Amino acid sequence: MKINDIRQYGAISNYKKNNDAKSVSSSGKKASRKDEVQISAEAKSLAQQYVTSVSSEERAETIKRLKEAIANKTYQIDVELVAERMIKYFKSNSN
Repeated sequence: MKINDIRQYGAISNYKKNNDAKSVSSSGKKASRKDEVQISAEAKSLAQQYVTSVSSEERAETIKRLKEAIANKTYQIDVELVAERMIKYFKSNSN
């Protein structure tokens, strides 16, 4: 009983060859593609506000307490608060 013909997988290698051919520059060298991320001025401003609003020591202490609570399995999630914030988020972003 023959389930799959192994020759049909050649389509994948043809795709790869085709893609590789497109990435070769005119000089014959393979062109390198680089990912690029742009962060808006508004996002930078929000990040700066967050950093300045909480001191490094306070943040480190909070993270330490959270890690300990998670490790000890004593971390409690306020499900009502999470639900309220989810509803608020979805209501404000439903436009």
